[in-house]
Amino acid sequence: PMKKAIYIFIIIAMTACSQRQKASMLVEDYLEEALPYPDSYEAIDIYVDSAFAPYDDRKAFEMLNIIGELAEDLENTEKEARQAKASIAMWSRAGSEYELMLRKEAEENLVLSIYKIDSLKKEGKKHYEKISKILKNEQEFIGYKVRHYFSAKNKDGKLQNDSGLFLINKEFDEVTYVIPLSEYNQLQEAFVLLETQLKELTPMLFVDSNDSVQVYHAE
Repeated sequence: PMKKAIYIFIIIAMTACSQRQKASMLVEDYLEEALPYPDSYEAIDIYVDSAFAPYDDRKAFEMLNIIGELAEDLENTEKEARQAKASIAMWSRAGSEYELMLRKEAEENLVLSIYKIDSLKKEGKKHYEKISKILKNEQEFIGYKVRHYFSAKNKDGKLQNDSGLFLINKEFDEVTYVIPLSEYNQLQEAFVLLETQLKELTPMLFVDSNDSVQVYHAE
């Protein structure tokens, strides 16, 4: 039994070493094409692990990025709507032609903001529901993920340390997707947040609430 355990350990260690070597070659080949100064590239460290959908799926990444962009746009538009409402209140007793013009401009801006808010919430809800369904599915093996730390010159010729998350297919012969490691970590945090919301039934950003901007009706 002891000899068998040692043999299995050796096989696992050899497999891990082989995967690490293959990953290093694939990543180096990719960076040779992608870096502005490939000759300056120097590997620092590399870690290979299995990749599972949805947490390591490119489509899920893209969907989360869309949701993030919509959420940011929604926040900015709601701010614009509140500013327009404040301007309308400020010029509620407008007397001069100039003041009336400012009030009308604010009213038009508010109407445009409200229509945009409605559109953003509908679009955000659609993507939110899609990613929610994906998170409820069982995890599926889709290949391998490689965390790689390296140094290289940027486009300005300055040497700097960098890191990336490289997705490799099941056959372990092609890099299929690459993102900065910091962005990958942010996406993983977003997955955790979404799962928490689903478990706790927390109201999502794209659903109307009592605090949402109300439609303004001009008198």
